[in-house]
Amino acid sequence: MEFSKTVDVSRNLVYVKCSGELIIDEFLEQMNQIEEDPLFDIKMNILTDFSKMTIKKDYSVIVKLILYVLKDGPRHKGCKWALVYPETIDQSMIRLYEAISNYLDLLSQSFTTSEEAEAWVLDSH
Repeated sequence: MEFSKTVDVSRNLVYVKCSGELIIDEFLEQMNQIEEDPLFDIKMNILTDFSKMTIKKDYSVIVKLILYVLKDGPRHKGCKWALVYPETIDQSMIRLYEAISNYLDLLSQSFTTSEEAEAWVLDSH
């Protein structure tokens, strides 16, 4: 799994880009390490681009992602979270992510392209 991140203070954005096969524990560890970046601010918007990833329909992965969002999501209240998902993903996983985000009242949206996601995240409305 390839993981890269950019913390862009001028745009108030953390841009995470992943490719290859999703290794959930590695991904979550990388996400947790973002907060160690000296440029990071908890109020930054987050764009996570999974468009080049292979995500298997594995319920242990779903459970770990749900637990991560439930634990970490409320700390980012008021920030935008954009998720770019691969075309091959099972849509039930996206619906579940969106349902949890709605339940937590997070400003979260799923997209099929990074351009759409970035436009939404950077829109000040």
